[in-house]
Amino acid sequence: TCFFSTSYEIATKINTTQFFHPALSDNQSPVELFMQVSTAYVNGRRVGYTPEEPFTPNRSIAEEQQGAAAPKLDVDYEIELALGAPAKYREEAAALGLGEGEASLYVSKKVSELGMERARMHGWQDTYVFTKAMGEMIIVRDRAALGVAIMRPAIVEGAAHEPAKGWIEGLRMADPIIISYGKGQLKGFCGDTNGVLDIVPVDLVVNACLGAMAAAAKRKTEEVAVYHVATSVANPLTNRMFVNLVNEHFQEQPMLDRQNEPIRLGQRMYIFPSVLSFMVTSWLRYVLPMKLVELKRRLLAFLPFLPAAEVSKESRKQALINSKTYEQLEHFADIYSPYTFYKGRFGASNTMELHRSLSEEEQAKFNFNLQSVDWRAYLCDVHIPGLRKFVLRGRGT
Repeated sequence: TCFFSTSYEIATKINTTQFFHPALSDNQSPVELFMQVSTAYVNGRRVGYTPEEPFTPNRSIAEEQQGAAAPKLDVDYEIELALGAPAKYREEAAALGLGEGEASLYVSKKVSELGMERARMHGWQDTYVFTKAMGEMIIVRDRAALGVAIMRPAIVEGAAHEPAKGWIEGLRMADPIIISYGKGQLKGFCGDTNGVLDIVPVDLVVNACLGAMAAAAKRKTEEVAVYHVATSVANPLTNRMFVNLVNEHFQEQPMLDRQNEPIRLGQRMYIFPSVLSFMVTSWLRYVLPMKLVELKRRLLAFLPFLPAAEVSKESRKQALINSKTYEQLEHFADIYSPYTFYKGRFGASNTMELHRSLSEEEQAKFNFNLQSVDWRAYLCDVHIPGLRKFVLRGRGT
């Protein structure tokens, strides 16, 4: 599934309605455990320490924080609203006389906007986590006597050990920032300097899932067990630590440009205290030079006694690169800021207790001790080299 402002309809189908499952409500089902891999960020806009507890169906984060003043959440209504949205907006597009291509873009934009609006109204930061939370609510509501384990990993990143150190498929949440900085394209980012970037290696997440299944088989209790596979409380990595370690890696092992020359990074990545300050700085760096060139060209066009200012192919190419870079940074700021400024901290006492309940042999074979991650070793020697090896395929190395 995709993070952030994905289609409300698609996210609802993937993250919510799939849990209308016969095994949940059928007492005759041979299934003994139902496991849902969710995300720690279903905790939405909760602030501070957040324990591992299941949701009460139809109780929103907004209601927790605002009480009766908050809009009422009705999961069944939200599902109906989401699944009916495309047809509604197609009718609107037809009434506006939009062509096929324009109508498709119109529907896509309106459905995505609806998801973000509903998510934020009820106390979640985006469509993805809102629909995940509603999926959890359906499981809790419809599970009958079935035991349920809900796994909530935070930001899943490259493997610490298995199947290979640094193994990862594609760029995950923090990775575009890492790679852009290594290429010299990104000088800083916005976030809370003392905030926490809650990442966890993928193999620890898999091992925690296996441990939870084994524990459930031994317990055979009819309960909802929630596990945060997250490090913000158990082993916090602050944004400042993250920035310093990323810088440390590229200072020692710089990426190479197209001429095979090392890309030397000047100052350390700067953490901007607000989205506005980040975007203003980015505009000054990438957009203003283009505006000045265009202004000069327009002024010269009004002075016939001077030669016309020609725009070279290289200048046009650079202007396009600058424009795309600024758009990308704007996109980064929009989708990442709810996480780089995130105020929630995920308690992981259930996960840590689960690990302690394993035998020494099992702990060694299926490690998910969140406190065992050495952030310097993991980022500098495992994760970033893994990105360069498995995602970039050695490019720039």
